[in-house]
Amino acid sequence: MQQTQAASEPRKPYTGLITMHGLGELVVPGDYDHDKCLSVLRQNLRGPFFSFDPDISDEHYSRTTVRLAPGQRIRVEALRQLNPGETQAEDRLDFLKKGGALLTGPQGAALVIGQMRGMLGQDYRFFFFDDHRALWRRSRWGNNPMLPWVEMRSDGLLSLCLTEFDRPMDMKDAVIAMYWA
Repeated sequence: MQQTQAASEPRKPYTGLITMHGLGELVVPGDYDHDKCLSVLRQNLRGPFFSFDPDISDEHYSRTTVRLAPGQRIRVEALRQLNPGETQAEDRLDFLKKGGALLTGPQGAALVIGQMRGMLGQDYRFFFFDDHRALWRRSRWGNNPMLPWVEMRSDGLLSLCLTEFDRPMDMKDAVIAMYWA
């Protein structure tokens, strides 16, 4: 992946994320099975208005940092970058960790899509973070950890996609932060 800064330039300090809006609270459903939730989501989202990356699977994302369980209550916020320009996913991950956010990866995306997708808005790509060591790696693209994201397009298409963890992020790349309620 191409670097955006010359190797000799010091890395700019990260100024953080701010809350765009709170999405509210969700409750992990009683029939939720962490080991099968991505295949259940894929089955429930079939049709012309859904795009689902075939590599987002229960098998590929089995090492989630936080395993969710039925009945858990989670507060959800949509965060955006504070200042313009490019930032790194590692900076955003550190910011989330320091703030006590739950690292849920695509399993968190499955819950938000199931319970809150109408609240996401259409102007951002919403990323669901997990520790880069827990993310699945796509070997055909340099063995990079793959970060899941959701997009709601104006034509009604919902996409659940993957991108390389080390891809620079910008103002259109929002973050979904989840916290114990």
